[in-house]
Amino acid sequence: MNRAGRMGRFWHRLKKRKAQYARCLLAGLAILALADGVAWMGHLRGIENRVFDALTFWQTQTRDPRMAIVAIDDDAFAAVGKVQPVDRAFLADVVTTVARCAPAAIILDFTFDAPTAPDRDARLVGALRDAARAAPVILAVGPDAVDGARASRRPDLAGARAPGRFYPALEAAVGHEGLFPAFAGVPKDADTVIRRFVGAVRDRNGTALPVLAAAALVHSGATRPDDPPVSDAIELDLSRSRVEAVQTDCRLRLETGRLYPIRFNGPSGTVTTLPAGLLSALSDAVAEDNPLRGSFVFIGA
Repeated sequence: MNRAGRMGRFWHRLKKRKAQYARCLLAGLAILALADGVAWMGHLRGIENRVFDALTFWQTQTRDPRMAIVAIDDDAFAAVGKVQPVDRAFLADVVTTVARCAPAAIILDFTFDAPTAPDRDARLVGALRDAARAAPVILAVGPDAVDGARASRRPDLAGARAPGRFYPALEAAVGHEGLFPAFAGVPKDADTVIRRFVGAVRDRNGTALPVLAAAALVHSGATRPDDPPVSDAIELDLSRSRVEAVQTDCRLRLETGRLYPIRFNGPSGTVTTLPAGLLSALSDAVAEDNPLRGSFVFIGA
């Protein structure tokens, strides 16, 4: 059989099976649409979480020298009388010591939306202002100060609309003198495990707030977030930020309300951790070569 005959026979078979191919194509598209719909409704979230957990467990775990934690551990909590909120005079001492260590940024993972004793509140504000002269200070804004339905679009992040982001004396200082607000809320999956974070939200006044880590990175490079755009996203200019003395040239775009996966470095102990009680008691000059120098220091429980 010549070539023309073989081609003619091929096209004849193709025409006969055209309906069969069309049905297979439609069935494939229907299966894809069904799978996409099931995933969108969250019915596959359990499987996705298990895959994410497995990848996280098997990934290489490394110590990140750029990060450090000053922990309010059980001993420190007992030393301040086991009261909530944590004694602000105690926090002032911790912040003062951390600032003397020459960190890249100081991040306080506490909410300061309610006033306590006026003298202790004032002491903390003074310590924060002094610390901001050495490094940018990032202050956490909790979900209660955020329009959850509009900004995060997550019911577990919607708050009760507290009167303000910070107590009055601190609110007056934020945004000036190196003190910057950032969002600290994180959603939990159905199994109560935290695997994702909200990149950015807007507070009740419409002000764009990046997540704590993004704010620390940006402000440590003496940059500022762009003016909040009309759309539900904020652009953070990282072109002048410095990490390990390496000049970066990129822009970070965080969409308000969008969830981003967390890349875990490793289990507890992977990040350098110091007890807050030890730092609060230090009154002498800190050695130039200290474990917090040049680090992003998170102060929290």
